[in-house]
Amino acid sequence: MIPSKPNSKTITQKKQESKIKSPSLYDTTAANILNELSSAYWYSNPDKAQDYVEQCLTVSEQIGFKKGIGRAYYGMGIILNVNGDNLASLVYYEKALKIGEEVGIQIILQILITTSEWFMQTREITPKR
Repeated sequence: MIPSKPNSKTITQKKQESKIKSPSLYDTTAANILNELSSAYWYSNPDKAQDYVEQCLTVSEQIGFKKGIGRAYYGMGIILNVNGDNLASLVYYEKALKIGEEVGIQIILQILITTSEWFMQTREITPKR
């Protein structure tokens, strides 16, 4: 490991010092990539998907990126649904909907489509045992 210089600062420290209020393109891009990686594994490897969506949520919360937070909650709902925990998935869909109302309709439409397809297939809610 290379020792850091005494005057070197992290990106976060520099942002805080310069009082950057909006998330940078780099940070939002990272959150979006993590979300896309998560969605690629929703059905084939839910554990890996969960890891990526948690990273997306962490980055999004750190920078105040509401769309990223909403998408992460939506992804968590999908993963829980895939794992058979239907009631918990609805909790995350609800969180995503609340954020979706604040930031735009696209995420709301995704959630409505997903939940309507899910209800059409299952027609019941069964708690995970």
